[in-house]
Amino acid sequence: MDAYDLFSSCRKGDICRVRYLVEQRDVDLNVRDKWDSTPLYYACLCGHEELVQYLLASGAKCEANTFDGERCVYGSLNDSIRRLLKDYKCVSVRAMQRNDFNYFLHMLLEQGQHSDVKFLVHGQMFAAHRCVLSARSEYFTEMFETKWNEKSLITLKHPLVIKHFI
Repeated sequence: MDAYDLFSSCRKGDICRVRYLVEQRDVDLNVRDKWDSTPLYYACLCGHEELVQYLLASGAKCEANTFDGERCVYGSLNDSIRRLLKDYKCVSVRAMQRNDFNYFLHMLLEQGQHSDVKFLVHGQMFAAHRCVLSARSEYFTEMFETKWNEKSLITLKHPLVIKHFI
C-alpha cells in the first residue's frame, strides 16, 4: 500500500508525503507499477520539478541512454525538468536534441493507433492511452481500476461534458 501511496503522491507533487514515505517508511524509490513506470517518471510527467530534484538526490535510478532515462525526458512536462535530468546525467545531449519521439507521440494522437481505450463523447470518438491518463489524473486511475476496468470503449454522457469544448 505504501508503494501505491508513493505513486499517487508523485503524480500529485506532494513532496512532504514522498519524503515521509522514503525517509520514514523506507519505500523503495525505484519500485515499478503495472505499467513498468517509476515514481520519478510520474514526477517528470506531471511537472513537479522540486520533487524530481528530491527523487534524484535521494537515489532514484535514471541513467543516460537507458529506457528509464529517455522515458523520463520524453515524458517530462516541461523543459526545466528535462534540463534537471540532463544536469543529473540522466539523459544524453543527443536525446535532448531528438524530435523523433515527439513526432511519434503526435502521430499516435492524430492517427489514434495503438491506443488502448476510446471515449465516445456526444457522438465523437477520442482515442487515448490508459497509462497517460492514469499518470495525469487520480480520477482516471480510479475509474480504470474499477468501473472502466477491462473496457475498451467508454461512453460519456454526463451533462458537465459539454459539446462546446469538444
